[in-house]
Amino acid sequence: MQARVTEGLTVGFSSSYVNARLTSQPYDGQRVLYVPELTGDASLNYLHQLPAGLTLSLFANESFTGNATRDFVPGTPVHDRTHYSLTNLRIGVGRDNWQASLFAVNLFDAHPIIDDGYLSLTPITAEIAGQPVYSQQTTLRPRTIGVGAKWSF
Repeated sequence: MQARVTEGLTVGFSSSYVNARLTSQPYDGQRVLYVPELTGDASLNYLHQLPAGLTLSLFANESFTGNATRDFVPGTPVHDRTHYSLTNLRIGVGRDNWQASLFAVNLFDAHPIIDDGYLSLTPITAEIAGQPVYSQQTTLRPRTIGVGAKWSF
């Protein structure tokens, strides 16, 4: 859903609910791995005319990813991936065929564990050897702040 609130302000919202489950044995009825049940996104886009033919632009969005299952063995340290949110901002100024902007991706430096990679050992072998089962974790890109420029020709 998207709505123009005023001449220069547009807000948007989207959401989804997914009840994805497996239908064959041995995992019949279990959630499909890595598919969150709920996701959503809210955004704001603002344009304002400035003197000298310049246009100020502001964009902000917040995306939400709900809980997901990461393996078929309840009770393991990595069974559930908890929900997380990601916030992005961009403010810029432009005219005609150019634009310059300042942006922030992952503004609040969220770092949820998206996935855990296995060592070359199996979980049972790792336990016998006294080594951790998971050694590689994946997360979101850290907070990134930068400057962008665009020229259309």
